[in-house]
Amino acid sequence: MAVSEFNAFLNGEKPAGKLIRELGFLKFLLCLLQADKEVLLRRIHRAINNRYTLFMKRHRNKILIPLLRTRDSLDVSLFKRKMIPLHQKLKGHLESQGRGWGSHIYAGGYYYQGWSDIGIRGFRETNKRLKEYEIDNYLSPGKYALDIGCNSGFLALKIALKVRHVDAVDFNPFIVNMGREVQRVLGIKNVNFVIDDFSKMKLDKKYDLVFSLANHQTGDKNLNLSFIEHMERIHGILKEDGYLMFESHTPESKDPNFIRMIESITHLFRIEKKKRIPQYKLNYIGDRLFYVLAKKPVSKQI
Repeated sequence: MAVSEFNAFLNGEKPAGKLIRELGFLKFLLCLLQADKEVLLRRIHRAINNRYTLFMKRHRNKILIPLLRTRDSLDVSLFKRKMIPLHQKLKGHLESQGRGWGSHIYAGGYYYQGWSDIGIRGFRETNKRLKEYEIDNYLSPGKYALDIGCNSGFLALKIALKVRHVDAVDFNPFIVNMGREVQRVLGIKNVNFVIDDFSKMKLDKKYDLVFSLANHQTGDKNLNLSFIEHMERIHGILKEDGYLMFESHTPESKDPNFIRMIESITHLFRIEKKKRIPQYKLNYIGDRLFYVLAKKPVSKQI
């Protein structure tokens, strides 16, 4: 009985506290002394890692946000002093969002998108993201792009340096105004920020590139389109040789239902590229899947 129960503990099937209550402390200690040391060390490491992961899940933002804000302040104060007025204005937009936006606020009131060029780390730094996506060969000076759910627009502004024009759409006016503020300071002319809901807005343009980065469904429940409707809408605004840059949410990287969703759009898009991108926020939190999807012509029914 004791051996089988202790093996359940070593395999991670039973917590130490429960086993001690069942066996008693002395018998539990005896089992520890007799256990294979390598197996026991792996069990202890797994338990510590699980506790740390649980702690970080509950308290990550309380630790991460002050850390990132401090690093931003130091970076701007020491190396990017000309960005201090911009940071003050962006902070004002964040505060206005906290007072005036009635829906979910991402990143706990900090910046979801970051951009090291302006001294903001954010939860997801723009230069790092684009390096991970490896899409430079799809960006060229003659192309028109659409960024759906652009958030603060930092990624759209960076992309604009390599393409002809970017339309950047989000229905949160406070974070769109952040993008406009940065656009004004940097003098980037070829981005048009639009405050609108992609699922409802009038679409009368065709694009070479569409970016849909983790916004085919949203945690704030504000998206009114199904996955297939979202993808069909994007397909309709892409040029015949256009590409969709598509990113999953973290939980979807291991979700069989998400894979089936991707398989359900093979009549619309061909998978040209797929990448698994690890995500960290102080510790590893999972992967995202990134796809470059080439538009397929839709066969006409006779």
